[in-house]
Amino acid sequence: MWSKILVCLLVGLAAASQPAWKPNTEYVYEISGRTLSGFDDKSNDRNIGIFLQGELSVRPQSDGHLSAKLRSLEYAELQDELDDGWDTEIDDSDLKYQKMPYTQQPFQLLMKNGAIYDIVVSQQVPTWEANLLKSFASQLQLDVNGENLMDSRYNQLPEGDDIDALFKTMEETVTGRVETMYELNPLPEHILQSQPELVPMDQLVKDDDDIIN
Repeated sequence: MWSKILVCLLVGLAAASQPAWKPNTEYVYEISGRTLSGFDDKSNDRNIGIFLQGELSVRPQSDGHLSAKLRSLEYAELQDELDDGWDTEIDDSDLKYQKMPYTQQPFQLLMKNGAIYDIVVSQQVPTWEANLLKSFASQLQLDVNGENLMDSRYNQLPEGDDIDALFKTMEETVTGRVETMYELNPLPEHILQSQPELVPMDQLVKDDDDIIN
């Protein structure tokens, strides 16, 4: 499986040596997801699926790893005819969310050079929940240092003050190992001024930070 990601992130010295996670800080992310299936038949537009929403809390630990926990996880089931199939936009007000029965156990993300290399869960956590934790944790994976670097003649890693980079990695996900291509380029100041929506939390930007596309 091959994928290409395009990300906007803050990179000061974080891409080189400083940790991306601030000590004694709790990071809370709103999470959502959905899975829909249907028939590849225009005469049958009926789709069946499940929607999820909740929060993911992440706290850096003194050993450099991350402690995480899912909170307020809810789900909603769907069985309906959708005009555009699985790609149909569905408003949350049309769904009936209910509490997800899960263990609510915290879990640990093991880090190496800024990349997640393993996840540790309690023995009380069933397989389906462990896979769910993996899927949400994988959204935090940004291997901008090339920790999982693949051999490629095109690889160009960041060096010193030069942040421009292009390289391939092989990363673990809930569905298996995925080849990912990273292309990092600083965004020019005139683009940031004309498109401020690219940095919705500009209060986090420090004077020595670059915005990377």
